[in-house]
Amino acid sequence: MSPDRAPQPDASLRVVANGSSHVEKIYLAGAPEVAVEVSYSSAACDFGIKSDLYRCHGVREYLVILAQENDVLWREAIKGRYPKLAPDAGVVIHSSVFPGLRLDTAALWAKDWPKLRATQDAGLATPEHAAFVRRLAGAPK
Repeated sequence: MSPDRAPQPDASLRVVANGSSHVEKIYLAGAPEVAVEVSYSSAACDFGIKSDLYRCHGVREYLVILAQENDVLWREAIKGRYPKLAPDAGVVIHSSVFPGLRLDTAALWAKDWPKLRATQDAGLATPEHAAFVRRLAGAPK
């Protein structure tokens, strides 16, 4: 794999101030903190080449939404590997990079949008999220 290949996730989250990416002209340079792949028929690529590419570039969390299996695999970079984040109560996954970011996988697959939103709102109301927001507000831009 060529190290100059840039990550191209389906979606991403990044920290603007002091994050691992920045904007050059109109393009994003560097890796986002969280990369998201929606996988329907590309699971082999999403778990192979793309996973290696994201690890090489320093993506801290890697989320794969497995559409055919109705499953979500959320992985966090720890010591050069991507172990799976375990959900609490079997369904809610918590981001380590973005405290307060939560995903209720059962609500996602049931298309229960109010429950999905309520789970996220509960995460945004936590002291961990408030501390994260304060930390970002104090970061130089």
